[in-house]
Amino acid sequence: APLLQVNHPRSSTAYFTEIELDPVTGTTPLPDGPGDFDLLEVLNENEGFGYYDADLPSDRATGSARHWALGDWFNLLNRGHRYTAVGNSDSHTVYADIAGYPRNFVWAPRAAATPPQTSQIVRALRAHQSFISLGPFVEFSVDGAPMGSDVRAPDGKVELSLRVQAASWVDVDRVKVIVNGDVVEEIPVPETRAPMRLETTRSLTVDGDSWLVVVVEGDE
Repeated sequence: APLLQVNHPRSSTAYFTEIELDPVTGTTPLPDGPGDFDLLEVLNENEGFGYYDADLPSDRATGSARHWALGDWFNLLNRGHRYTAVGNSDSHTVYADIAGYPRNFVWAPRAAATPPQTSQIVRALRAHQSFISLGPFVEFSVDGAPMGSDVRAPDGKVELSLRVQAASWVDVDRVKVIVNGDVVEEIPVPETRAPMRLETTRSLTVDGDSWLVVVVEGDE
């Protein structure tokens, strides 16, 4: 079956605006909820189309965005929807838009000597085995299970292992560990331009069913 993707859902006439998705509760008046799609764009070449919270006063350019697509994704995850977040360059032109950024890194078997088959990419995206990046390469696992996995934590404790790499021209300043939409820790990244920017483990306590996302940011 094909993948269905919702792009820039919070621009002025976009999908979440049309279905009246509540930016606080993640609910919609539609009887079937927000819909049976697979992928949700939360980062665009114009980051104002959803990466920044358009409701908060800021010097960030939010363009025609209404509300916050990244926050919408968090709200939908809280309500049990398992959409996979993606990023797209949305490059309608090659002279004004940065073609190819952001991009999605999708997991494929390490032993593959040839490019992965389309079916492998589809399976990995449906299993949430991917991440979006404008430069940093991020690897993390919870209790040894890679991103996209379901992990059981009978005692409410899990261990997060995290590694962040980046080319010398990529700025990385902080890592935000987000559990159920709340930043539970902000980890500063040492000021270095070496490829390995951060390698660390963290013990986390979770209260009931939880989801975990890692956000890596740089000020430049």
